[in-house]
Amino acid sequence: MLHNLSATQAAEMLFEYQMTGSFNPLARKYGISPAALHRWRRYLGLNAEWIVRVKALEHELALMRNHCEKVEQNLAIARRVIIRFQPSPRKRSVLAALLIAQFRITHSSANSIVGLSKKTGRNKSWMVKENELVGMMEGFLAENPGYGFRKLFAILLRDEPCGKGLALRLYKKFGFEIGTRKIKPKVPVRIFKPMAVQIEPNTVWSMDLMTDVLSSGKRFWVLNVLDDFNREAVVIKVLMRPTVKAVIAALDEVVNFRKPKCIRTDNGAEFKAVTYRFWAKRRHIYCEYTRFKTPTDNAYVESFNGTLRREIFNHFRFADTRSLQRMLDDWRIRYNLGRPHSALQGLSPAQFAMLMA
Repeated sequence: MLHNLSATQAAEMLFEYQMTGSFNPLARKYGISPAALHRWRRYLGLNAEWIVRVKALEHELALMRNHCEKVEQNLAIARRVIIRFQPSPRKRSVLAALLIAQFRITHSSANSIVGLSKKTGRNKSWMVKENELVGMMEGFLAENPGYGFRKLFAILLRDEPCGKGLALRLYKKFGFEIGTRKIKPKVPVRIFKPMAVQIEPNTVWSMDLMTDVLSSGKRFWVLNVLDDFNREAVVIKVLMRPTVKAVIAALDEVVNFRKPKCIRTDNGAEFKAVTYRFWAKRRHIYCEYTRFKTPTDNAYVESFNGTLRREIFNHFRFADTRSLQRMLDDWRIRYNLGRPHSALQGLSPAQFAMLMA
């Protein structure tokens, strides 16, 4: 047992154990069991004076734990007796108020003694205050999504009657941290519109992205833009990454000398980005979006994607994007000038445009 050795003997034994690492021989030397030596190991690294101090603290801690258990047991018995003789929660709340007034204890402690919830009878003004703070924080972060807690507190809450601890607790509780913040982008309203036949060129353009791989296995994307009036392929541009900047750069090459009134796209991230919508607004182009998971709302360019894949990508493999772009440019010219289109009564897009001019 632990008390079979003095603190000095225990310190010497632990030092020998730390130097040699032997277990059973050391236990036999000091006349204790291996289990006792194992219990002494928690004092490893302490000298005799500190072993005495730690053992005294452990004894006091055991006494306090025993006392707390007895107090908890007595409190549970008193709570049961109060509930048994006073089952009405309203009357027990009166007893809690008397305890608060007479013994100067907290509201939650008094409720716990009489067997009530900690928040029973509590003033609800604190909830209103917290709701106001949460609303202020939510509105501020909606306007400044890149700000963290320090800037939020320094700018918005420094002059408010709330502590930094309360503000931080609400900041974490409602998920305002940058890593977990749910920033919902403003998505334009998707309204179903039947695909009307256009009577003028450059009224509505249909735009979409398709993807394939090079012979090396590297993936690329192709931006296709179609004029709904005569199914003319306005843009066929190879992109190494489907970013908003790449889409805008490809459109700028065409929009500088011919501009549509509307561009119809699906709900891809590159088409609903704020940068793309701002570019369209600056160019006075209306952005029309299809319904979610409804490619038939953009049937013209979807059909064009299938034609391009059947005639080019299903028959050829390319080593680099430069040769691919040259072939696509050549195919686009032949498509616009000479390829008959079934929806145009067997005419090519150029022939149909000349006929309708």
